Amino acid sequence: AANVTASSSPPATQLVVNGGSLTATSGNLGTPSAGLLVSSGSATFSGNLSMDLNHAQNSVISVTGGTLTADSVTLGRTGLILTTQPAAGSTIQGLYVNGGAVNILGNLNMGTASSANSSVNARIDSGSLTLGGALTIGLNNGGRWSVVDVNGGALVVGDTATGINIGSSFAGNAELLIRAGTVTAGKIGLGFGSVADTVVLNQTGGTLYPGSGGIVQISPNANAVVTLSN
Repeated sequence: AANVTASSSPPATQLVVNGGSLTATSGNLGTPSAGLLVSSGSATFSGNLSMDLNHAQNSVISVTGGTLTADSVTLGRTGLILTTQPAAGSTIQGLYVNGGAVNILGNLNMGTASSANSSVNARIDSGSLTLGGALTIGLNNGGRWSVVDVNGGALVVGDTATGINIGSSFAGNAELLIRAGTVTAGKIGLGFGSVADTVVLNQTGGTLYPGSGGIVQISPNANAVVTLSN
């Protein structure tokens, strides 16, 4: 086991797991790394897997097969700039799951650092993303958006105290978009603390299974918009 860092001078490189097993204590996808691709086999990080928090270029953690396991995952900005409410997430930036399984034992933190001052993205088209901890969708830019787009597969968030928090401690707009597949969470929180921003739960398809914590507005100053297809 070792620390793994993926970065280089242009052209950007990518760490690829295509069979076999990669085991590391932690990992960081540095600027201008093209990120991590797991297409088969397994990649296991016993600590945090992160992406440079102010990464202004294209970079993606992409899982199309096999298994990616990490104690926690921290995503910052990439080159993605979303100035209006997203109708879909990106397949080339942030976290993209299209087959295989992503297992995060703890939290998935998106845009929770001040340097994540632009859009932060996660998208699931097939396969699964399973969290033992909480999911926070945020950024530090009141004029832009971060998004989790479930367009197939399954998102399961095991934490019952926080569950999925749409919005973070910074003023930035955030959306949980459900177009297909299933989302299961013990609780869905809208906003964070007293922060004023726009937070959206937008279900246009698929299935949402909220737990006993329900769907709750956390920040009294947030503009919370909830649209449920059924």
